[in-house]
Amino acid sequence: MTSFVSRFVGDLTTGPDCVRVSVVTFGDKPKMHFNLRAHGSLQDLQALLKDVDRNRHTTDIAGGLQMARNSVFKWSRGDRSGVPNVCVVMTDGQSAPGDKSNTRAKAREARNAGIEVFAVGVGSAVDATELNDITGSSDHVVLVNSFNSLGDQSTLSRLHRAVFNDVPAATTKSSSRTTTTTTTTTTTTTTTTTPPPPPSSSSVNWACTFETSDGRQTLCDMTQSTSDNFDWTLWSGTTPSGETGPDRAYNGHYYVFVEASNPRRFGDRAGLYAPRLGAGGKLCVRFNYHMYGFHIHKLQLVKMTQRGDVTELWHRTNDLGNNWWEAAVTVDMKSTDRIGFVGVRGHEYSGDIALDNIRIRSGQC
Repeated sequence: MTSFVSRFVGDLTTGPDCVRVSVVTFGDKPKMHFNLRAHGSLQDLQALLKDVDRNRHTTDIAGGLQMARNSVFKWSRGDRSGVPNVCVVMTDGQSAPGDKSNTRAKAREARNAGIEVFAVGVGSAVDATELNDITGSSDHVVLVNSFNSLGDQSTLSRLHRAVFNDVPAATTKSSSRTTTTTTTTTTTTTTTTTPPPPPSSSSVNWACTFETSDGRQTLCDMTQSTSDNFDWTLWSGTTPSGETGPDRAYNGHYYVFVEASNPRRFGDRAGLYAPRLGAGGKLCVRFNYHMYGFHIHKLQLVKMTQRGDVTELWHRTNDLGNNWWEAAVTVDMKSTDRIGFVGVRGHEYSGDIALDNIRIRSGQC
């Protein structure tokens, strides 16, 4: 597994201002082998990974998750404020029957703390249901038959797609991000600054910055859902509530946001849909989003069919700091489908979620 982790992080840009990695093993007893400040280059990191000792006797996934949450993602050990944390649990085993509920609880605590959890299961001894419970989504789980399969480029590509389609790295910010990878043998925590993807050579099918060329506000023919609880608000400047929402648009003057103040309740949803584009096949959806506030809950990218069936394509949860982020998601569409954005309200008012600069192009991202 250490060689797979080495290859996984080898495709990233490592360094103090880019990807930072910490490794935790969770055999008989969880152990942090090095923290996020321990390496300055990819060569340093590869050398540290070679020295990781492995213990295969038991599988203490709960302990590994707890150590990632409580010990890895700490400012004193190299974590950075406003940088997303991602934990990839890599295991060839499963929790003991009496420990499974504790494993689920520790995973839930990690996710509630803002850590995106993914998993790689190797061999027949893993419990796929447990991995789904740990991550909270089957889309976050990659299963392979053996350690030989783990070395395949296809496995590496599947993990990269799973992580980078769902977390700001396909998402880009003007500074950096943190990823954590956890294994029965090795837990790796990675933080990276990812440059924006190169622009597509295909023509723009549709775009919206929520303002016209002469500076007036517009929804660009987007429509509010009539089957949800409230609407997105077209806005300029700082949102009304303190300590939540952006203070300016990402691009220009206007953006849209979901106002989380009363009378909104937990779980209330607001949907905003782009017009039908009349183009099927693969489309690249890029957009900037802002999720700042203690009670931030969820932003979803969805696809709605002509019949009105809605499928989630991407989501982000929890407070990401007072920053605009960028996401790029490749989606498969029919010509009659519509792309939409759904904001879901958290427990209290400090949960404003904002959108700006939406672009949809033909082809893959």
